[in-house]
Amino acid sequence: MNGKTYLLRKLVACLVGLGRCVVVFDYLGLFRDVVGGVGGVSVDVSRYPIHPFSLVARRECGLSSGAPSARVRAFAEALATAMGVGVVQVGLLVEGVMRAFKARGVREGDPAT
Repeated sequence: MNGKTYLLRKLVACLVGLGRCVVVFDYLGLFRDVVGGVGGVSVDVSRYPIHPFSLVARRECGLSSGAPSARVRAFAEALATAMGVGVVQVGLLVEGVMRAFKARGVREGDPAT
């Protein structure tokens, strides 16, 4: 485990200890023991047929391709419903993910990116 992971694990445990709700996207399973130790729930997202940030439609799942912002907004709203977060947090999540996409060269309306 590297220093960044160690720090994040401690931050997660501390925030939960302060009564904060924390969501961790942990594709490597590095936080599973921390989540269990604070009474949290881990969800194995590999069982689901869609990656929430995938920009390519999965026809077999009945999903439309849509623009990146529409896909990100749909994911953020689903997360908001599941976690009970508000409109401001949804907006911040969408804005942050769209900034990350832009930084990596993804452009709205350009399916080649």
